[in-house]
Amino acid sequence: FWVHEKFICQKSAFFRAALNGYWKESEAKVVKLPEDNPEDFNTYLALMHTDVVHHAHCNEDDTQTMSEDLHRLCSLYLLADKLQDYKSMNAIIEVLVSDLNQSRVIPATYTVYMVYRGSPTSSPPWKLPV
Repeated sequence: FWVHEKFICQKSAFFRAALNGYWKESEAKVVKLPEDNPEDFNTYLALMHTDVVHHAHCNEDDTQTMSEDLHRLCSLYLLADKLQDYKSMNAIIEVLVSDLNQSRVIPATYTVYMVYRGSPTSSPPWKLPV
């Protein structure tokens, strides 16, 4: 992905430190995130540019799609947390809470496991109803 340095550094404390500190990334201006899902990063970039959390708005009866969407939103939250973008984290939590309140779907076991493994116990997703 090609991203304007000034823009991403305004949004993300992680990129601000990586690109303006004493790390090798600050010289090369390249930050590799091989362990992160490219789809999540693409969605994160869209959120960064629009301040809108792009996700599936599905029928409440389509529990499979809603469960997958909850998983993607949780994964996106974990990425925003890693990148230290608190505004994006809050926007994602708002969508998660809204979706959970408006549906009969609960996060899948693998989604709960991903959140519990990827965030501290004080993290907002830990407080979501399951």
